[in-house]
Amino acid sequence: FVFCLKGLLCISIRAIFAPCLFMSTALLAQTARSIPLNMLNPESAVYQKAEDKLYVLIKDDNTNTTDNSNHLAVVHPAWGRVEQKYQVGFNPRMLCRSSDQQYLHFLTDGPRAIKRFHIQSKRVEQAVNIEQEVLRIKPVPAHPKNLLVLTASPRGDSMFLKVLSDTRFLPQTIALHSANRVIGMGFANDSTLYVWRNNGELMKIKSRHTGLHFESEFTGFELFNFGEGIVTDKYIIGNIGKVINISGATP
Repeated sequence: FVFCLKGLLCISIRAIFAPCLFMSTALLAQTARSIPLNMLNPESAVYQKAEDKLYVLIKDDNTNTTDNSNHLAVVHPAWGRVEQKYQVGFNPRMLCRSSDQQYLHFLTDGPRAIKRFHIQSKRVEQAVNIEQEVLRIKPVPAHPKNLLVLTASPRGDSMFLKVLSDTRFLPQTIALHSANRVIGMGFANDSTLYVWRNNGELMKIKSRHTGLHFESEFTGFELFNFGEGIVTDKYIIGNIGKVINISGATP
């Protein structure tokens, strides 16, 4: 697709990459039902193939609040037009989708809560309040209602990796010293999680019915600018093309 804004800007994109698609299509001439550019958050967009729609979290703009703020919006992918919107709470962010594509998980403030939105019924069906600062969330592949959550301690000196199972956190968690921040994490299969940190450490963790269990740690990786990356059953692929082979006993 090719889109133009006032004859000055043309952007060619592929619909396969939802966040870029969302940002590019929203650059069309603004209408009453389009999204103001200063409220876009392309990292909080999910393309739902079954509906051919984008689900987008729209942040609050403290200086210019509009009717669109603090909503989950359903956006037409070709025109950037808001077709439906649902009020979900203050400052929604960190949108991710369950492995079965039935749920959207995200974080809101006031009070801070992790929420689950049922796509078919178009409603927030659950909100779990959480006191700690949430750094990341990620779906657990084998359990659509479970969520991997990375939190920070009140003093900021530690991080905790845990699994939210429906309405409660499972007892087994992983504690990490926050001096070495988590760069990225992802599941290689239904039960194997990899976490990489800025000190060159790669952790292998197992997800079980009681929570997370540390299995092994590998060091000496050059992870500077590695980024969030993508995890497959054999590789971790970094944002700048670096690849870690995890198919053997030792990466």
